[in-house]
Amino acid sequence: MEDCKFYELLLDLPFLSVSSVSFDSDKLVVTCHSQLGEGICPCCKKKTTKVNQRYHRSVSDLPISGRSVVLNLEVRQFICLDCNRTFSERFDFVSESTNTTHRQAKWVFMLCEKQPISQVAALLGMGYSQVAHIYQLGAESLISACDPYKSVRNLGIDEIALRKGHGDYACVLVDLDRGCVIDMLPFRDKERLIAHFQAKGEAFCNKSNI
Repeated sequence: MEDCKFYELLLDLPFLSVSSVSFDSDKLVVTCHSQLGEGICPCCKKKTTKVNQRYHRSVSDLPISGRSVVLNLEVRQFICLDCNRTFSERFDFVSESTNTTHRQAKWVFMLCEKQPISQVAALLGMGYSQVAHIYQLGAESLISACDPYKSVRNLGIDEIALRKGHGDYACVLVDLDRGCVIDMLPFRDKERLIAHFQAKGEAFCNKSNI
C-alpha cells in the first residue's frame, strides 16, 4: 500500500488511485482507477453511481528512469437512471484522440520539433503513425491559438508522412528564427503551396525568406 501511495505522488494525477504496479527492464505498468464515486451523464448532465460494467484501457504516460510508462486504467461504464443511457467515464488528463496523457502528447510534440518522427517513435517505443498523429494535432492546436505568421521573417518548408508507407504526406511550415511549427498543410505540391502564400498577400511574401 505504501508503494501505491508513492506512485500516486509520483504520477501527480488528480483523483487517481493506484492499486498495483509491475515493471520489467523497459516498461512500468501502473494499474489505477478513479477516486470519484459517480459519473455525469453527457446527455442529461445528471449524476449517477450505477455501474453497468468495468473494463481496462492502456494509456501511455511520460517515461520514468528510462522505462516507458503505461497506465492500466480501470474504466467504469455507468447507467444514467434519468435517461437510461450508458456512458464510460472520461479522465481529464487523457488525450482521447491519441490515447496518451496530455503531458506525454506535449513531450512527443516537443521531441518531434527537434528530430525526425521515426527517431522519436524509436526512442519512445511508439508506433510511427501514433507519433505523427500526435505531432499533427499539436501543430494544429498551436496554429489555431494565434496568428502563426504574424512575426515570421524566415520560413522553412518540410514534409512529413502522416502514415508511413501510405504516401499520405503533409507540408510543415516552420518559423526558423523561433524553431517552431507555425502551420501544417494537407498537401505538398508546388502549385497549391504557391497559391497558399499568394492568398496571404504581397506584403507577407515580401517580408519572408523562404
